[in-house]
Amino acid sequence: MTQIRCIYSAEPNFPATDQHPDAVRYQVGANWVDAIGGEPTQAEIDAVLAPPIPQSVTPYQARAALLAAGLLDSVNAAVTKAGGQTQLAWEYATTVERSSTFIAAVQPTLGLSDAQVDALFVAATNVG
Repeated sequence: MTQIRCIYSAEPNFPATDQHPDAVRYQVGANWVDAIGGEPTQAEIDAVLAPPIPQSVTPYQARAALLAAGLLDSVNAAVTKAGGQTQLAWEYATTVERSSTFIAAVQPTLGLSDAQVDALFVAATNVG
């Protein structure tokens, strides 16, 4: 298994062994990568560079991200239609949890993929 030690956007002017005595430098796509155990794939590099998916955001952050994505009105309508626990969660929760039953209830109604919901959570963390 490849262990990525460091990723660069331009070729560095020092040897890969500065990072680790067993590291080898590879050019993969637009990146230079110091790795141990073989050349990493682009997917492995993308996984390292991808922002982590936050597991919770504040209700304000969630609503602001949904507004920016043009989905806030659709979510409000889905919540109203669902009623009950879903509506209580939307109105009174102090956090919006990625793994919550609220997300599980609303996501299919909106036709959003897991990747799209993850992207909304990432966008929400960038809200002030």
